[in-house]
Amino acid sequence: MKPDVRVFADVDEISLRVAEAAVRTINESVQTNGTCSVVLSGGSTPRTLYRMLSSQFRDQIPWTKVHVFWGDERYVPLTDSHSNYRMARETLLDHVPCPAGNVHPMPTGVPDPEVAARDYEETLRTYFSKGWPCFDLVLLGLGDEGHTASLFPWFASLGGNEALGGSSKSPGRSRLCALRSRCPHSLTQPTSTSS
Repeated sequence: MKPDVRVFADVDEISLRVAEAAVRTINESVQTNGTCSVVLSGGSTPRTLYRMLSSQFRDQIPWTKVHVFWGDERYVPLTDSHSNYRMARETLLDHVPCPAGNVHPMPTGVPDPEVAARDYEETLRTYFSKGWPCFDLVLLGLGDEGHTASLFPWFASLGGNEALGGSSKSPGRSRLCALRSRCPHSLTQPTSTSS
């Protein structure tokens, strides 16, 4: 598949276009499969997108059929101000009728990030019980130093292993990331905003 690269004037415009594409993809997936699995990104980039999805696009999405996952998470409590889950909950999930059982945050409440990564891998294997994870929609951002989904250019686990989850270290902080999956629709929202 050839990449479709578009350039927009600002965060509001790119967020609007990504929201429109996400609504189309979610509805197509629900029509085809009965559900839609969506991977949310973190950082600051998607805040505007999530607010749009929870307001002007709220009624265009069959939220009871949407399952929400994360591509990465800072290894902090889910209530911490740096948590990607918290940001998504405050800007999106608290404002839409997505059932709590359809929301699958990364488990940052255990002492060891490697154990948490294995726990999330089990969550993915359970949800995608018929084979290799294939999310319907993955939303990504791009950090200033080139990271996406907590996969930093120097992250050793980028090559070859069969794990679905892993942990990484960014400057000063551990992170969890979903390493390997397939996705027919990935929307990347790079901006000059730091995450």
